Amino acid sequence: MPTILNISEFLDMGANGPVFDVRSPAEYKKGHIPGAINAPIFDDAERASVGTAYVKQGREQAVIKGLELIGSKMHVYAKNMLSTCAEKTAFIYCWRGGMRSRSVAFLLEMAGCKAFLPEGGYKSYRNLLLREFEKDSNVVVLGGLTGSGKTDCLLELERLGGQVLDIEGIAKHKGSAFGHIGLEEQPSTEHFQNLLFEKWHTFDLTKPIFLEDENSDLGKVNLPEPLFAKIRSSNIIILEMPVNIRVQKLVTEYTGTDDELLTAAVKRLERRLGSENMQKAVSDIENGNYHGACEILLTYYDKAYLKSVDNRDKQTIVNIHTDTADARTNAELILKQLKEHQWNRTR
Repeated sequence: MPTILNISEFLDMGANGPVFDVRSPAEYKKGHIPGAINAPIFDDAERASVGTAYVKQGREQAVIKGLELIGSKMHVYAKNMLSTCAEKTAFIYCWRGGMRSRSVAFLLEMAGCKAFLPEGGYKSYRNLLLREFEKDSNVVVLGGLTGSGKTDCLLELERLGGQVLDIEGIAKHKGSAFGHIGLEEQPSTEHFQNLLFEKWHTFDLTKPIFLEDENSDLGKVNLPEPLFAKIRSSNIIILEMPVNIRVQKLVTEYTGTDDELLTAAVKRLERRLGSENMQKAVSDIENGNYHGACEILLTYYDKAYLKSVDNRDKQTIVNIHTDTADARTNAELILKQLKEHQWNRTR
């Protein structure tokens, strides 16, 4: 018989793997436990046909339909999975920890491989994720106007030994109308949240966790609600940097990318920039005047960000002025300020 674990035990023990997600490819693509191997007992079309049988004819006929589909390829399926289980141990899950994962576990145990299942399946993992983000934690938000190099600072803080959640790196998006340019395709919202949790799960919640001030959505993905609530209520260190340094930072970042994508992003901001400013920014990009375009865009982004800061509790805000875009220098300033400032450490 397979061993049933609670989801936390399953994740801890499964770190030594292998972990198998036996749901369909479409379910797996939507979101899965990071690091899990997709070993679907049914492909997408087969899963749909079993589901149809369940709805129209009941559980018994759905089971028979499933056996018909898997029967002829069961030996190949088992052989492929066993070849991955070097230690004769497998961690297996499906959506609710029901028929699919239990059937695969039974098959592997018949072949001498010890199987472990999470109680409640993948659904219990998603519930755990939300509960963990709700826990009190020592979150320190890094804020600042567009072009302040916040992501560079976060990565430097991590190199200096800090706990860092790089939300934009995981989202494959920088959070603005230009945030997708030059980056890979975004994950689904569900899997984005799973990847955030994979990192979050490694943190000591009593020690500072640095992350960037973000909106609830980054491109096509959304933050878990409990995490977004922390960003809005936690202590924030705001980098203040001269506009000329910020403009140069943005010019360096976006020069050499796709000008068509840049102009398309600017045009989407017409309502906020105004038609005249939008057209001027597009013209500047087309003529290679990236500095001029950035100066126009910063008038909008600066105004929007300052408005969001005004909505914060002033007791949670500390401002740091810097005259450099050097990430190491600014990261050290942040750590110095954090050490000197007395805040309520958990939220």
